[in-house]
Amino acid sequence: MHVVVFTGGQAPLPNDTVFYFAHTPKIDYIIAADEGLDTLEAYRHFYGTTHNFRPDYILGDMDSLKDESLLKKYASVHTEIYNTEKDYTDTELAIQKAESLGLNRRRGDMITLIGGSGGLSDHFLGIYDMFSTDCHADVWLCGRQALCFLDEGYGLRVSHIRPDQRISIARPTSSYSDGKIYTEGLEWESPLFRKSGMPSISNKISKEYYEKGKKLVFRVEKGRFIVFLPLSAYVEHVILPA
Repeated sequence: MHVVVFTGGQAPLPNDTVFYFAHTPKIDYIIAADEGLDTLEAYRHFYGTTHNFRPDYILGDMDSLKDESLLKKYASVHTEIYNTEKDYTDTELAIQKAESLGLNRRRGDMITLIGGSGGLSDHFLGIYDMFSTDCHADVWLCGRQALCFLDEGYGLRVSHIRPDQRISIARPTSSYSDGKIYTEGLEWESPLFRKSGMPSISNKISKEYYEKGKKLVFRVEKGRFIVFLPLSAYVEHVILPA
């Protein structure tokens, strides 16, 4: 199952996500959170019939929605309107809704979150903080990067990376010095990573791996990590053997 969540804030241009959606599982459900409905509509116009970018669920307090006529356009869609004075952000509510649809990551189910960068810094940090919980996106497309969450026992194989593109690795906010990640194909490999804070910032593919067209490998042996990749990267999520 693949659930795509559109939220408010800055999002990648639809044209910049063509490669991503061409190489991820088909979309089963789409959830629009508040201003994310505006972004979803832009994607719907761009992709046309290539992907069915039509909301299955709309939710939020709608205080940031620019085109309120969209609520009438999608009047038949299940909609949940919340009070602005609430304990959870619209993004959190949308991810909770996605999780409630019966996701099973051991069989490859995933959540893609689109938007949420720029604008309000507290909201950006709130989304990032979700990686410290069991309710989170698996891939977050924001700005010109894809943030890929990796739990213990999971890995990534990555291709379509150029030497001029940055690759960074971070820990979630719940952990400043915990965890162990193994890498292959980077200019500066995991034994050189910082033991606390952000393990590796602005890393890159090694000359050997680039020239031979070999895939980068990321493997989390303990804890949780977030890998920052360019939107143009081809990412394969891998479940590691027990």
